[in-house]
Amino acid sequence: MTNANLQGADLTLANLERANLTNANLVAARLFDADLTSATLENAKLDKVFAPVVILYEANLKGATLSLGDLTGASMASSDLSNTYLYRTKLSYADLQNANLSGANLTEANLTEANLTGANLTGANLTGANLCNATMPDGTVSQQGCP
Repeated sequence: MTNANLQGADLTLANLERANLTNANLVAARLFDADLTSATLENAKLDKVFAPVVILYEANLKGATLSLGDLTGASMASSDLSNTYLYRTKLSYADLQNANLSGANLTEANLTEANLTGANLTGANLTGANLCNATMPDGTVSQQGCP
């Protein structure tokens, strides 16, 4: 499914384990509770995606764009999110343990209660990000953005 045009597609509960969606257009797609374990979404366009509780465990999202998306409660542990564009993306309650977020743009992203234990944030842009009660890579709990 490389270069697939799935813009606006409803993939709710879809099983896309190990799918190759490199360069795919998934803008405004619905991936609610979909399973994309070990999927490749390198350079995919996922802006405005609706994907609460999506499973992206060990997925490759290098260079993907996910701005204004909703990934609340997503399982993204051990995923490669290096150089992704996550502007204003909802990642509250997301499991990002051991994820590679190096070079990611998380400007104004909502990471409330997210688990970033062991995540690589080298060179990541967290300007304006809400990290209220997020568990940081070193295990500390952030208060950034808390009222």
